[in-house]
Amino acid sequence: QTFSFKNTMKKYSTLLSFVVLAALASSCETTTTPAGEAKKLTVAQIQTNPGFAWFDYERTSYTPNADTVILVRDSYRADDHQVYIHVNPSCSCTGTQKLFPKFMRIMQDAGIPETEVAIYSMARSGDNHPETKQFNITKLPSIFITRNDTLIATINDVSATMTVEQQILEALTK
Repeated sequence: QTFSFKNTMKKYSTLLSFVVLAALASSCETTTTPAGEAKKLTVAQIQTNPGFAWFDYERTSYTPNADTVILVRDSYRADDHQVYIHVNPSCSCTGTQKLFPKFMRIMQDAGIPETEVAIYSMARSGDNHPETKQFNITKLPSIFITRNDTLIATINDVSATMTVEQQILEALTK
């Protein structure tokens, strides 16, 4: 019986280790830890932030569809549209390391100034941010596009059916 008890304990110990590792690996998910504060960043700050070391490479390596970018440029109205990006720099998720830099490349190519985009670095989706009353963030990254302070689109991930520039254009032409 002692041999059986030891084997059973070893199995439970191994199972518990896997559960702990799985919990630690889900760093992009909402946690129950107290909310932190979102930090507003500029693109220049992102370029020097070690957590965003991947940003420049991903942004420059993406080539958006030029015709769609022109349509984005022509549809964007600085007086009407606002863009808010909430991102976790340490997350290696596809959304963070692909969607966010692609979005910024499209805005750059469309001639939309970086100052038109509010970028917030957040450790968790539950962190406090200036638009807490306006947006419910359940996933990072989250990109919100508004028209006259009314939400018209949320982009959370790279779509399998639409390019990022198509998603932006669809939002701006609603």
